[in-house]
Amino acid sequence: MNMTDVKTIFIKLKITSSYVKELQSVEYIPHLGSSKNSIQFSDDEKLRRRFLAQ
Repeated sequence: MNMTDVKTIFIKLKITSSYVKELQSVEYIPHLGSSKNSIQFSDDEKLRRRFLAQ
């Protein structure tokens, strides 16, 4: 197991935890429920850009 594997696992964990937090916040704000997917997509874009910038 090299450092790249470790980094990938941490990135996956970060993405998962951010999705969980987001799902929790969406649950508490019903009017955001319809735009949940677009919020997740933009979050995913940010994570992807941050990853590419490293």
